[in-house]
Amino acid sequence: MYLLLSIKQNVNMKRALIRSVVIDNKKLNHKFNLLKFEFSSDVSFEQGQFITLKITNSISRCYSISSSPDTLPFWEMFVDIAPGGPGTSYIEKLKKGDIIETSLPTGTFIHHRDGSKNIILAGTGCGIAPLLPILKKTLEDNATKRIILFWGLRFKKDIVLNNHLSNLKKKYPKFHYEIILSKPEEKWSKKTGHIQKHILKSIKTTPQKETSVYLSGNGEFIKETLNELNKVKHPSVRLYMEKCY
Repeated sequence: MYLLLSIKQNVNMKRALIRSVVIDNKKLNHKFNLLKFEFSSDVSFEQGQFITLKITNSISRCYSISSSPDTLPFWEMFVDIAPGGPGTSYIEKLKKGDIIETSLPTGTFIHHRDGSKNIILAGTGCGIAPLLPILKKTLEDNATKRIILFWGLRFKKDIVLNNHLSNLKKKYPKFHYEIILSKPEEKWSKKTGHIQKHILKSIKTTPQKETSVYLSGNGEFIKETLNELNKVKHPSVRLYMEKCY
């Protein structure tokens, strides 16, 4: 059994809700929005946790907090707006000054000080959201660790955050990242395919007992990556997962 498998499910919204004010709802491209809020209450959270957003009295959706606690009372969500469901439609319409209601932040997919010397962070689509604050905290805590981020997207037009990640790479020499496209255009010259094979390739170049792996993304990605990690007997105490969708 793997450690800290945190599957996001709708929580009972009859619990006390807290309010946040929309500060900004920025459309990054055709696929992703970055939303900024301000908590109206005194709230704390850990890197990687999520909230449950009330859409209607009968519908709620879970979203990772993509910012770090040091930005409080302001916080952010990095959201895939492509699906077009109730949550997406609600989020797309949010504008500055609107009020949202959410649960308190929760979840076990968080930054861990487990003594590892190497960190692999891997996410698909909006699964990168909880990895961003975990990455920030890891870099700030120990810039000498070898840290690799793999982000799986479909198309070149899906890519955002490249400048942010590039700036981190310049600031922290031990940090490396790869954006991997599963359906690249012909002009794409970087890594392609599903990111599982790239995770496994990286795992084989590091001592597994000293390497922690954080996985965040769709269920099929989690399942397939677990199968591959099991084959190479990666230690379960060095594995943390978040099934986002």
